[in-house]
Amino acid sequence: MKNRYNQMESGGVYAITNQCIVDPHTKIPLVKIGRSGKKDVNERIAAMNKETPVPTNFTVEKIVNTPANRLVEKITHKYLEDKRYNNKKEFFTISPKDAVQEIDTISKHVEQNSNLIPDTYIPLTSAQKKEIEDAGYQPNEFFATPFSDAEYIPEANKCRDGLDNEKWKKVVKSLS
Repeated sequence: MKNRYNQMESGGVYAITNQCIVDPHTKIPLVKIGRSGKKDVNERIAAMNKETPVPTNFTVEKIVNTPANRLVEKITHKYLEDKRYNNKKEFFTISPKDAVQEIDTISKHVEQNSNLIPDTYIPLTSAQKKEIEDAGYQPNEFFATPFSDAEYIPEANKCRDGLDNEKWKKVVKSLS
């Protein structure tokens, strides 16, 4: 299966912690990894701080901006499956530093291994085709716009530095 996403799905994938949400055995705060399509992801986190009945606010460890926030979140959750806390959807027993590193690495991997699919509803003008040909490329019949889809094709043997090869192979298999 190919993993498509629309360029309009841009937003942030975040790692946040709250000193009141901890692993009861280790007393170490759990890391919540989520996403938001809001232009300012901090708005989403501020809303969680108001909605969540905990005595302290969430601390933002990092927000990674990406054009594929749903896909990056999905892959990160699958990659960290063995660190998921008590089957809770978005909470993980991982250090904030490691969580941030994993999100960053996966986001870069998705961006570098995605191909833009031109929007079939926006044909190229003859001037645009000529410009592309003059640059030495073969033009497509259509133009890529912010509404165009992108396609991410994961490869089991293309694990980025910093990711565990065996875990990556399992993620790729689950996405196929």
